Amino acid sequence: VDVVVAEKFAEEMQKNVTNPIKITTNPKEATDHEVLITVTHAQEPFLTRSMVKPGTIIMPMGSFQEISDDLILAMDKLYVDHIEQSFHRGALKDLYECGEIDFDMVTATFDELVAVDSTPLPDMDKDITITIPIGTGALDVTLAGIVYERAIEKNIGTDFDITQ
Repeated sequence: VDVVVAEKFAEEMQKNVTNPIKITTNPKEATDHEVLITVTHAQEPFLTRSMVKPGTIIMPMGSFQEISDDLILAMDKLYVDHIEQSFHRGALKDLYECGEIDFDMVTATFDELVAVDSTPLPDMDKDITITIPIGTGALDVTLAGIVYERAIEKNIGTDFDITQ
């Protein structure tokens, strides 16, 4: 875990939220927070149901399964960016393949959440909510845009024509 990068991210994002952002390398320290975002290279689940209180939003961002099956099965709400893709890789893949979860468990997609008059914002104070933003690569494209803008600002990088 690159704690320096995580701390810089937290510092930049803090202006967007009211509660403090805490960076930890110890999952046991994550038990009493409203939002848990995991961004790791973990090959095995490390965040379990017993570590998460009701009213928590969990966003596993790693490429593998960072959250345990018991936590997924205990969720009250599930939000995804792309239903099919979200069930074919990452946190939901294994449970989907063995038939323990299915597409009907999706509360809403991200586009439904932001559509005007489509899906009212839910009260999540008593729910365990899992969000899976891995289906469309939207975050990857957004991050690439930020990296590009910063490279332009710092006058670093190399331009080349990819059409030839």
